[in-house]
Amino acid sequence: MRDRNRGEALSRKKILVTGASGFVAGSVLYFGAEEYEIHAISRGRSLYEHENVHWHTLGIEDHVGLSVLFEELRPDAIIHTAAFADIDYCEQNRSIVNALNVDYTERLAELARQHQVRMVYVSTDNVFDGFCDLYTESSSAEPINYY
Repeated sequence: MRDRNRGEALSRKKILVTGASGFVAGSVLYFGAEEYEIHAISRGRSLYEHENVHWHTLGIEDHVGLSVLFEELRPDAIIHTAAFADIDYCEQNRSIVNALNVDYTERLAELARQHQVRMVYVSTDNVFDGFCDLYTESSSAEPINYY
């Protein structure tokens, strides 16, 4: 990226995106790659190739690897899309689901706090009970299933 007026190279902001192989993160990668330096975290292989997208394979239990990656990258922001949202899977695999949906999210939030980095947490309507017509950011989470 160059400053059109002065021809100088500008550094791109670094965005750390979790759940990179998922649908929502895929859109973030696709639309953000032209403007940002994207660092995608997933448990699997790279699904999107672009010169501004850098793929990192990490398991949700690898807290040390996540901390090291965070220290090396010094991201400007985190977009956290990783989560198990399939209700049947969540009901049958509570400890695995808790490790990602709760523990991993807490770890990211703590890293963001420590390094004063903004974090956007993308959730699902599964955190609500379905008894309200319209939910807002301040609505209380009242899941009726395990999530």
